[in-house]
Amino acid sequence: MRGVAQSTAGTRWTNGIVPYVMSTAFTAQQQTLITGAMRNIERLTAISGRKCVQFRPKIATDRYSILIKTGSGCSSH
Repeated sequence: MRGVAQSTAGTRWTNGIVPYVMSTAFTAQQQTLITGAMRNIERLTAISGRKCVQFRPKIATDRYSILIKTGSGCSSH
């Protein structure tokens, strides 16, 4: 069943938009692969053509973002 995941409203990304910063340590090919994976997530989580999540590069006014980098671990700030 799609579209049934829930979380506390305070932990959701505003309007489902997830700003990101990608490390320049990735090659162009790796960046393309990662961006493609993000587009797949957007497409596969959409309901009736409406995206539930949308990734985009961080802009100056974004308060929070995810950092995509090499190495171990997972975090956002």
